[in-house]
Amino acid sequence: MPSSMPSSELSDSPSLMPSSMPSSQPSAMPSLVSSSMPSYQPSVMPSHDPSFPPSSQPSSIPSLATTSPPLSDFELCKNYLRQADTSSPAGKVDANEYTKFISFLSDGRINKTRFRDLPFNLIILFTFDSQNNYIPLAEETAADTAYLSNICSKTKSAI
Repeated sequence: MPSSMPSSELSDSPSLMPSSMPSSQPSAMPSLVSSSMPSYQPSVMPSHDPSFPPSSQPSSIPSLATTSPPLSDFELCKNYLRQADTSSPAGKVDANEYTKFISFLSDGRINKTRFRDLPFNLIILFTFDSQNNYIPLAEETAADTAYLSNICSKTKSAI
């Protein structure tokens, strides 16, 4: 904005200024607001004009929302294990917490509250692949990460 404008005319939101406001510098952004539109209205209003693009078409206005890449199956599995780990000892999933993990990993298709009610193949998997009846969540070594990866892939396949 030009420094010659009085401070009372400065706005924190230049895109909401009416397009008829004088400016000594050309605007890098086209004005989306007509001079008759109140400033509290959205900057783009649907029109009765049939040439107005439907809202399903991409907008020329950049989105401010950020998106993160989708999680890998392994990262998602580890997140589910962490979410299921709700009781002591922390960092270790026991048989009861394993039922919550199975519910998360199966998108609720297998939703049992007791370990003994799980499908037999999942009970066997936990029994033989757990370490002292726990699945440790620590990833301090490559072997820890490989162990969790093995648990995740076997469990996903068993479901």
